Amino acid sequence: MKGRIYYFCYDHNRPTGGQKHTYEHVDILQAAGMEAFAVHREPGFRLTWFENDTPVKPLPEVIADFQSVRDYWVLPEDLGPRITAFPGRKVIFNKNLYHGFASLRYPATHGAPYLSSDVIAVLAVSEHNAAHLRFAYPGVETIRVYSSIRHDLFRFHPWTEKKRRIVTIGKAHGPLLTMYHTLLGRAAAALNSAASFEWTLLENLTEQEVASAMGEAVISIFMSIEEGLPRFVLESLASGCLVVAFDGGPVAEALPSTSCFRPGDVMEAVQYIERICADFPLRPQVYEATVAEGIRIAGAFNRERQKESVLTAWKRIEEFAAARLAMESREVAVYPG
Repeated sequence: MKGRIYYFCYDHNRPTGGQKHTYEHVDILQAAGMEAFAVHREPGFRLTWFENDTPVKPLPEVIADFQSVRDYWVLPEDLGPRITAFPGRKVIFNKNLYHGFASLRYPATHGAPYLSSDVIAVLAVSEHNAAHLRFAYPGVETIRVYSSIRHDLFRFHPWTEKKRRIVTIGKAHGPLLTMYHTLLGRAAAALNSAASFEWTLLENLTEQEVASAMGEAVISIFMSIEEGLPRFVLESLASGCLVVAFDGGPVAEALPSTSCFRPGDVMEAVQYIERICADFPLRPQVYEATVAEGIRIAGAFNRERQKESVLTAWKRIEEFAAARLAMESREVAVYPG
């Protein structure tokens, strides 16, 4: 009998891509006939900021029924040392390389959970993160899985449907506020038209509300480079936004070349935003190639590709687990207690 798969999920409804990834994996595995569940600490809790009917179980019930010889925990990277407290076989779902290592602290007073004998494999959501984890822990099986965005919600809107709106997200506050005040300072000196644009901070909104705001926005600004996978960027591209972001880490995997700026080079990014503001709404042709490239990049993050990568990953995980169990059985036979 195949093991049951329990994906641990935090008990909060703040919109985060990592939490949504968890529910999506459970849905894919369930649809493929596998027993998979999202697990919350609090009985009755579930994520409600996006539409779902993902099967959910409370942690106390799962712990009471967990069978170490056949079931799996799937645990987020930022649980850090607490990962090893979960009994039985484990898979670490690393959705953000930087959060994962930050949770291990300094100085190290314990072994990294990636090195635990109970960890069968690691899942990573970008090639950048997967490559780094393979480099850090060469003896650990690390598998890249793809994510998807909702193309029915985050759909292309041409400039004729756009408003003088800039959307952003509350990450990397230092560079973001530096950019914002630089633009306004130059607007006060009549050097740009940025003051005529409304800035919208996308926080604590439903998925539908985020999609609506992106559909109206001309520009989307994303300054963080400490990402696992920048879902915000992909959704912006799919919505026809011109994205402004730093060229670093996995963000570079999800951006048109003309949208990338050297990390810390706020002035260059500001000049690009000023050009867009000056061209809107009369010169959309200047940006047609960039918008088309963005739509192509976002289009690759679809449900079918995600499904294929998740099912392939779990086939490999079960093969690793079976091989490890067989090896352990041989060792017991050769060296009986």
